[in-house]
Amino acid sequence: MVPRPRSSDDFRFAIICALPSEYDAVYDSLDDIWDKDEGLGTATGDPRIYTTGRIGNLPVVLVLLPGIGKREAASGAVELRMSYRNLAIAFLVGICGAVPKPHIGTEILLGDIIISRSLVQYDFGRQNPNGFERKNNVDAALGRPNKKIRALTALLGTRPGRDELEGSALEYLQQLQTKMASTKHRGIYDYVGIAHDQLFNSKYRHKHRTEACDICQACLTDNDPVCSEAAERTCIELGCSEGELVNRTQLQQRQQDAIDAAPALNVHIGTFGSADTVMRSAQSRDIIAKREKVIAFEMEGAGVWDEIPCIIVKGASDYADSHKHKKWQDYAAGVAASTVKAILGSYFQEAQEKKTTPSGKPRRFARSIRCYKCLEFGHYASAPHCFICGEYGHGAYDLHCRKCDGFGHYDDEPHCYKCGEVGFYNNKSHCYYCHEFGHYAKNCPMR
Repeated sequence: MVPRPRSSDDFRFAIICALPSEYDAVYDSLDDIWDKDEGLGTATGDPRIYTTGRIGNLPVVLVLLPGIGKREAASGAVELRMSYRNLAIAFLVGICGAVPKPHIGTEILLGDIIISRSLVQYDFGRQNPNGFERKNNVDAALGRPNKKIRALTALLGTRPGRDELEGSALEYLQQLQTKMASTKHRGIYDYVGIAHDQLFNSKYRHKHRTEACDICQACLTDNDPVCSEAAERTCIELGCSEGELVNRTQLQQRQQDAIDAAPALNVHIGTFGSADTVMRSAQSRDIIAKREKVIAFEMEGAGVWDEIPCIIVKGASDYADSHKHKKWQDYAAGVAASTVKAILGSYFQEAQEKKTTPSGKPRRFARSIRCYKCLEFGHYASAPHCFICGEYGHGAYDLHCRKCDGFGHYDDEPHCYKCGEVGFYNNKSHCYYCHEFGHYAKNCPMR
């Protein structure tokens, strides 16, 4: 049994959820839950209620945001960091709307897992007379993940890394399903079924078709409204035509083979689109996906991204169109929780050392060099190293920019990522050779 940490400073991993169903899935996946009445305390001014427990031998802190969207997420991330000061990674876990045919050249189905490589805040920009223009300059862009997270997502993007993660996540999902089978919530994380994985033509709206409705009958384009009742009713109730369904290669093959059992899990690594709006427009989805190269949409990532080193792990519960419904949400949340458990177990868990040699004799171990603060091997706690970016030679609270990896300034301070100087940005003409402004190095008169 892993002992309960004595201090909140001993926690390196956090899991953030925005919806109760997302929180439930992570809570149900914890290997142990520590009593709330033995709390570790929170920082002054932090009103959050945290759940602490373990996954494997790793202590984790779980928090449910009071609402959805970037503002709630940013506030929650700041307060989480106040109370748990040594967090190395926060996982933003839950459900998302998927782009069914993204630029990565593969199909995404409901129940698939999306993991962030990067994030685009697609609703941050200018509303011009001729349309919306997203701000994408250096000052407005979200920072890129630190080196440790980039290394991890790069590895997960390889075929061996992805195959291992999919296999481990499936095992944890099956354990979760077995665990819930003995409770009154039996079947909550079971696979929904091929018949409920429906993708309609992007131009085909979700509206009344068999009943008289003046508003729905007047809806002819994507900009026309539908009645509020239609948004709450299912495709069967409204009479949405199956003739408008898009053929899916993977689903057709499974139908031909008469297989309706849960498929193997599929992991996709790519860019999330984050905004304060729920994406329910297939045409807008496709336009933004093509322009920004995103493969899924969610609402909290932009609030957490620059506050705590973050990995977004979400299950596809809909196709971000007007036909979306809640039938897949519990399964998608369970898949996401199982995937995070697999990531922690495979890449952050303390190695389980064998107790015997191949000959069967007891194995003797030398004492490992290990830091009790970050739980990593190869250095002691007294060695200067940063819990945030994982690098050595500086502490977590040193002035350190995660965008350019330079010191003496933070991420949001104006500085040039090319030469590392502070006070101006890359786009201001300046010479790296003589450090004067008004010309570039290739035209420098001092050369």
